[in-house]
Amino acid sequence: MSGPARGRVLLSIRKDVAHLMRCQQLHDLLAAPQVDTDRVRRLLRAEVRDWMDRGEVPAGVVHPLTFLYFPLHRAEKTTLRLHIWPSWREYAVPTTSEYHKHAWSLTSYIIAGTVRNEMPRITLVDRSVADYRLFDIEGRTGEDRIQPRDEWVRFEDDVIDHHRRHSVYRIVVDRYHASTSAPHEFAATLCLVDRSVLGREVTLGPVDGIAHVTHRRPVPAEDARLAIKELALHLGA
Repeated sequence: MSGPARGRVLLSIRKDVAHLMRCQQLHDLLAAPQVDTDRVRRLLRAEVRDWMDRGEVPAGVVHPLTFLYFPLHRAEKTTLRLHIWPSWREYAVPTTSEYHKHAWSLTSYIIAGTVRNEMPRITLVDRSVADYRLFDIEGRTGEDRIQPRDEWVRFEDDVIDHHRRHSVYRIVVDRYHASTSAPHEFAATLCLVDRSVLGREVTLGPVDGIAHVTHRRPVPAEDARLAIKELALHLGA
């Protein structure tokens, strides 16, 4: 191998190692009881600047809840992921509703924009007076199988929080919520998923809804490039 080629290989290895180290540090920061948001932002800026220097963007999928989902690092019980709601495009609406609960807990740092968290309290009721039907979500590679239960619910009350840039919020396992961004406003979050305690993944859907399958298609290359470019502007990368 020639000298220049060897140099390029070593540089690539160093960047890969730097990526893993940053992801581990970001994981540890989000897992801490008190999140050091300044350090999170500095590490994110370095990571995104590295992507821009390489002319590469991470692979991602269009999530059924209409945002772009980029997994950054996976461990045995945790996943570090980037969620982006682009300002310049809206994706298809969910086939059930935006209300759901995770089978795991979630910590989110708001990189840019505002995230609106609506957290309803629901009660099981007879189908005749229900607002929604419960649907189990079985996630598989590239798809989600949505299976209705013979259970119906109605809203009892609602808690709404708005989380803005540089803030952190947590959602515990099995807590119903809907997380959205304002239309045509760019928003992005860095999330840590923790599967140490597992529940059931469930969504609320139409009272007469039926079983179906949704597919997680890859983020188009140009959409990913534009999303990361806009993210870099917000981070000053």
